Amino acid sequence: MFSKVRESKYYLVSLSILSGLLMWLGWPTMPLPITLFIGFVPLLEIEFQTTKQGKSAWIYFLYIWLAMLVWNSTTTWWIWYATPGGMFTAIIANSLLMTIPFILYRLVRKTVHQKLANISLIAFWLGFEFIHLNWDLTWSWLTLGNGLANVPSIIQWYEYTGALGGSLWILVLNLLLFHAFKKRYFSKEFLHIGYILLVSFFLILPIISSFLIGQDYLKNAEEVEIAVIQPNFDPYTEKFRKSPNFVPYAEQVKRTIAQSEKVITPNTKYVVWPETAIQGRHREPQLWSDYEVRLVKEFVQKYPHVTVVTGIESWAILDYKEGEAPSFTRHHPSIGYYASYNTAIQVDAENSKQTYHKSKFVPGAEKIPFPKVLGFMLDIINFTQAGNYGSQEERSVFLKDSIKVAPLVCYESVFGEYVGEFVQNGANILFVITNDGWWEDTEGHRQHNLYARLRAIETRRMVARSANTGVSSFIAEDGSFVQQTKWRETTAIIQKVRLHKHKTFYVKHGDYVGRVFGFFSLLILVSVFVRRKTA
Repeated sequence: MFSKVRESKYYLVSLSILSGLLMWLGWPTMPLPITLFIGFVPLLEIEFQTTKQGKSAWIYFLYIWLAMLVWNSTTTWWIWYATPGGMFTAIIANSLLMTIPFILYRLVRKTVHQKLANISLIAFWLGFEFIHLNWDLTWSWLTLGNGLANVPSIIQWYEYTGALGGSLWILVLNLLLFHAFKKRYFSKEFLHIGYILLVSFFLILPIISSFLIGQDYLKNAEEVEIAVIQPNFDPYTEKFRKSPNFVPYAEQVKRTIAQSEKVITPNTKYVVWPETAIQGRHREPQLWSDYEVRLVKEFVQKYPHVTVVTGIESWAILDYKEGEAPSFTRHHPSIGYYASYNTAIQVDAENSKQTYHKSKFVPGAEKIPFPKVLGFMLDIINFTQAGNYGSQEERSVFLKDSIKVAPLVCYESVFGEYVGEFVQNGANILFVITNDGWWEDTEGHRQHNLYARLRAIETRRMVARSANTGVSSFIAEDGSFVQQTKWRETTAIIQKVRLHKHKTFYVKHGDYVGRVFGFFSLLILVSVFVRRKTA
């Protein structure tokens, strides 16, 4: 019967669609993470059948691309609410990029032994994910290891491997199960006990190790009380100047202060406001004397035990000569070179004036990728719009007494190694400030909130997450939620949070899994090239 199914003209296209749907069913917040471990099996069968039938590499590519289109579309369609054109661009482009590891795998499988080809697929995929985390076109929402964010109890070992370790786990099990499928190791006719034990070992060992990992980091941890504010200004109707029900910027700050006053206690150390809670393009370094910032300073003078970390839009004139300015700068005849920033600031009673500029950006929306090639697009982007934000090299932490805060702005919380650099610089707590209301009540803001759990596990730092709209939360060091708000809720939550000084293996070594397998992928490609030249 199964042989007849294989002979159907719809067999391969059905496998493509099945693969995309299996990946979607396993992705947060869908209920079946186990399907991630079989989601690539149909793609491996497609490679086997197209090679066996002598189909061209072009036909093979189309089948793989269809699977990636289904996966990307079903999991990230919500980008539509922010930018319909951006959604189509992101889905089509990312799907194309995700075919590359499978194209290289097909190339290698024709040249080397199957076992080495299997290793090559792992190497190519992990190398691709590593590059995708670190170049201008980074859209790492679908890094395989992120798909396990809904089951933190079984991925406690991310403190050693990061999310790319989860990607490795998923890939290994997909390959083992495909091999079992081809050899009929699980069939009644040929039940291979040894192979069943092998698959069970790779499936169960990481889960068991998660429960064996200790929680020594909880010992003797200092606790501080932190309040997280969710102001809930609709980004489409209230937040910005041209909105139909625009709330003046100063009024937004006053309302957020009023929310803060309702929840803080004499023991509250920090109050966290969301990304761009202070709007209006404030010029650095004079922003500290701007009216909206002065309102915040008056608040902390009234409650001197409180320190506010908030997002703010800022810009600065830069002293560059023509030809020397970085790619993110803009030029205006009356002011010269300048840069716009998505900024976090710390406002305290001591007037310490600490700032951090967001430096990991959504391609297109916040940064023009490859500016030397695509820089002409800046000419059609207005100064008052996003498109090419300025950045900074250092992962600055905010200091207050013994507390060192990592001020992560929105998209930055998706990047494990990047977050780890703040911890390397001493951060003992993670603040995530974001505005997830662009995506309406979809999986977008829920996935973003879940990904913060991975950063907590990787760094063993508690997370205080403030969203303008979306979900605000407190997350423990094991990735469990301590508190969460509801969508579209004007509220505030307060929690005692533990501070830590130790650094995990992952914090010290970053995405070494991607680096190692990326290096292997280069060796494999060189080997294949040499074999073909000498054949």
